[in-house]
Amino acid sequence: MGAINYGTSKYLCTLGYYEDEYYPTDQEIAEVQLINEGATEEEAVETLMQEHNYTLKDDFDQINSYLDDADFQYYDVVLVSGYYDGFYMRIDRIFSDDDIRQSKESVLEELDVLNNIGKKAIEEHLMRVCYPGWCTGWEDTVNDSLEVWKEAIKEEKQFINKI
Repeated sequence: MGAINYGTSKYLCTLGYYEDEYYPTDQEIAEVQLINEGATEEEAVETLMQEHNYTLKDDFDQINSYLDDADFQYYDVVLVSGYYDGFYMRIDRIFSDDDIRQSKESVLEELDVLNNIGKKAIEEHLMRVCYPGWCTGWEDTVNDSLEVWKEAIKEEKQFINKI
């Protein structure tokens, strides 16, 4: 029996690496075949995939650099390898109610930084909102993932502001 590929984030939605996102259009393939006379469709696709440089390692490293630069104090945000493939962003709260009472503005500022990293991961690095389980569900488009992410951030802000 298999295992669930991605874990979940406790408080916000889970962002998983959506490897199937990029595939060249017919027009892009035709252009490569025109430039490289005699190139098969498979060769054109391979060339385009390399040019776009959509590799798991590159995206993983870039998102990790955003997280390192953020230096979070109130959230534990890490990229975790999937059981089978890919990776997901695990986000956990590490603040107490006292932290919020003493530094609400700092917690909200950090949430804004997290929001921006999440948006960038969705828009530029093939991360999508996912629903881990035996059959992982996905928000397939950038816009759908951004909407769910926006709602999760809104709910987190409401939680913080209630304390």
